[in-house]
Amino acid sequence: CPLPHYQFTRVIDESLADHGLEVVDRDIEISHGGNRIFGTYRLQAPPEIKGKSDTIAGGGLTPMLGFKNSLDQVFRGRIALAGQVFNCSNGCWFMESGFEVKRKNTTRILASLSELMQVMVRDYWAKFIQVIDQTQVLSEDRLHDREAHHLICQATRKGITAHAHAGRVLDAWHDEPFDWGPKSLWRLHNDFTYVLDREVSNPYVRSQRNLGLNALINDHRTVTSHAATN
Repeated sequence: CPLPHYQFTRVIDESLADHGLEVVDRDIEISHGGNRIFGTYRLQAPPEIKGKSDTIAGGGLTPMLGFKNSLDQVFRGRIALAGQVFNCSNGCWFMESGFEVKRKNTTRILASLSELMQVMVRDYWAKFIQVIDQTQVLSEDRLHDREAHHLICQATRKGITAHAHAGRVLDAWHDEPFDWGPKSLWRLHNDFTYVLDREVSNPYVRSQRNLGLNALINDHRTVTSHAATN
């Protein structure tokens, strides 16, 4: 049987407290008749992490932990490392870890979730530093208009952005609503998430499209890096 939401969130809260991660803000949405829960916690970054993050174009990244669970088993329970761009509140989902409910024994399910949380929380700051470093690389990877247009078309074909929203992403690229630095992969990423956060109300869909966007950006970097070495 699925894990009740109160037990799911209790394991998350206890794991964060056990490892000294302070939650400064909680945003929890329950939908579909109480069957689905989607939450994001904004975390307090240690001074050295905040100092490193503040150098990112856009005012830095606020560390976050995201999670989702469904009683109707439409999707698996998932926990995600996420971030929020300071100057515009764009949400960025970077990586997810999930557990499958394969047994009806609730004790086993709780143990599985607890183990997953221990791994996620224990290594959280090391992983978040990796995200900061990757973001810095994206902000230094300059992008021509032609390349940005191509990526917007690819994102539309892959369902990362809706056809109706592609024009808004393009407008943001050419006339950015916030300062995300020079034209780069990081700026384009923010153009996408800016539109996504404002046009898509379903948090599960937002997170999935965000992860798809990350894959698209990373694939582009892999291709261009390979071409540059040949």
